[in-house]
Amino acid sequence: MPIQEKKKIKKEEKETLAPKGMCDLLPKDGDLWKEIGRAVFGVAELHNFHFMETPVIERAEFFETKQNKEHGTEKHLYFVKGKGEHLALRPDYNLPFLRGYIDHHLGYFASPLKVFSYGQVFSIKHSNEHEKNISREWVFHVIGDNDPIYDVEIIHATLEVMKTLKIKDVSLHININGCRTCRGAYREKIKSFAGSKKGELCGQCVRGHEKDPFLFLECVSEKCIGAKKDAPTVLDFLCQSCNNYFKNLLELIEDNGILYELTPSLIRKSEGSNRLAFSVRSGGVELALGGRYDYLSEIAFKKQIAAAGVSLYVDRIIPLIQAQGNQILAKQKHKVFFIVVGDQAKKASVRLMHQLRSSGIVTMEALGKKSLKMQLKAAEKAKAPVSVLLGQKEVFEETAIVRDMDTGAQETVTFDGLVEGVRKKLKS
Repeated sequence: MPIQEKKKIKKEEKETLAPKGMCDLLPKDGDLWKEIGRAVFGVAELHNFHFMETPVIERAEFFETKQNKEHGTEKHLYFVKGKGEHLALRPDYNLPFLRGYIDHHLGYFASPLKVFSYGQVFSIKHSNEHEKNISREWVFHVIGDNDPIYDVEIIHATLEVMKTLKIKDVSLHININGCRTCRGAYREKIKSFAGSKKGELCGQCVRGHEKDPFLFLECVSEKCIGAKKDAPTVLDFLCQSCNNYFKNLLELIEDNGILYELTPSLIRKSEGSNRLAFSVRSGGVELALGGRYDYLSEIAFKKQIAAAGVSLYVDRIIPLIQAQGNQILAKQKHKVFFIVVGDQAKKASVRLMHQLRSSGIVTMEALGKKSLKMQLKAAEKAKAPVSVLLGQKEVFEETAIVRDMDTGAQETVTFDGLVEGVRKKLKS
């Protein structure tokens, strides 16, 4: 078979039925997923964040306003057909939280409102308008106050989650993006600087710097990294208000013993974003991105509401935990594998398994496999230390066999003594 045909077959084998850019959460990662959830809930409780969930679908015009302001285009939204409504999947949590804050007058519930949530966000990558993208995120947000103390609290919460998950080599990167008063002057300066460096930039940045002057600051190509070494920083263009804010923020961060790196290339380009921008990374992987978005509510809803938030990217955190070999899984509950032979035993097993589960014993089974051999193989694969065997004879005598899967030692117990017999075997 020609080499080209072999390559073609391999490529076809990798194709899936899922939409392009979408991914599944698989059972093998389920325990890690739960641990991340436990970590976030624990940190949220300590910081008094309230859980809040919003629909995955919102009115598209909210996001269209935002997208028009950011990019002059609506192509980055993932639209949904709705009966009589123009809808879109949320590309982030910022606008949904603000919409919920306004709809339900949540400023009366708490001031400021501190919320956290988990969910999926959908967008189309800027580099390829045909490539859909899904991200699973845990988020912390503070709405209704622009005091830098809440920015530090969000940073604290993010770092505490990383610490709980035992992620190594975590670094905090901070920049200030200015406000409407000072950001315009910085944008023009960067635009002029990028224009003067055209011969030193990569092709993408040469083509895009007029529309997005900050593009080359984020670029990781070797050409652009060298060109931006002498680029002006926003610190030279801050107005007095932003300068005071940043000074107070850094004092709070340093007073709390938080290590950080000033990163001028960290730019949040949304017109709704302002002042703080921060990123939490490990080994070059960005695990969380956050900052203030005080202008967003005014743009979308014609109301001035201060807000700040952070997104923790679970799809990046899990592979990193696995790569680092972090031992974060909680001690697993004892597990028992229930094996039956015959229809009568199968019927009786339902009540007995419920009995075990009601007593807090995790009970697994493979009742769809009728042969004893297949069920024993499933028990070995599940690595359950103890199994319970039930056949026609045992049903008649109202007994069950409890077996140690490592030693093969077993004993017969009555139905009434099953829970105690299983516990005794698990302890031994």
